[in-house]
Amino acid sequence: YSGIGEMIKVHAIDSLDSFKRISNDYEKILNESSSMAFYIRESLLMKKKLIEIDEFDEGPRNVMNYGHSFGHAIESATNYSIPHGIAVTIGMDMANFVAAELNISTSYHFDRMHEVLDKNCSNFRNIEINVELLMNALYKDKKNTKNQLRLIFPDNEGQIMIDLYDKTPELQKGIANYLNLYQVWDMRSLAVASRSFSKHPQLRKKVLELYPDAKFNDKGTALYGKELITFLQDCSKAITALEKIDENVLSQLPDLKVIGK
Repeated sequence: YSGIGEMIKVHAIDSLDSFKRISNDYEKILNESSSMAFYIRESLLMKKKLIEIDEFDEGPRNVMNYGHSFGHAIESATNYSIPHGIAVTIGMDMANFVAAELNISTSYHFDRMHEVLDKNCSNFRNIEINVELLMNALYKDKKNTKNQLRLIFPDNEGQIMIDLYDKTPELQKGIANYLNLYQVWDMRSLAVASRSFSKHPQLRKKVLELYPDAKFNDKGTALYGKELITFLQDCSKAITALEKIDENVLSQLPDLKVIGK
């Protein structure tokens, strides 16, 4: 999926027709090696055209960073828990959404691209992307000037363009709106099995600020086997200490994605 995200990006930059073609063949790319090979070659040829036009990356070739300014900020905000190509996929989708919000582009271009981009990053939609951490990373992008952000958006015709944009509240609002709508993560499904953590008032208070329905091990005894499995059932995140988490436990907790000690 990560590599496919980069191929989708190249096709989006090339033309609306190229993007439509790779979108229509998305399932084939996943399931047929010949289709995958075809689109890898097509992507390389498209990139080759831009390199030949702008060998030293001084102008037109800069659009190859489409999705990357937001993508790099997403990687930073999630401590690199989202692979690069997936972060770029989300970054393109976010750019298209924000462009429509700011009237740089239209909702039509977001809608026509969203379906395939959303498919390609669907396995990572449950990861939190903190908007403040994202904005801090975005502001530090080396491509920016002192007072403006260098960002890549589709224009009203759907052509991918690069330009400088002011750091406005509307930009941050557009990003926040996108995350609220499409980056859905569960704030409630946290279980704290650790006895010492559960007893710590400050840690407990902080957890409840972020996860209002978090559950704690208030029994005062260590949890093992079936008792541990029952406690962690239906949770996507867990904080443990001496509890034994083995293959047997994990096999019975399909929703558990993150374990912290």
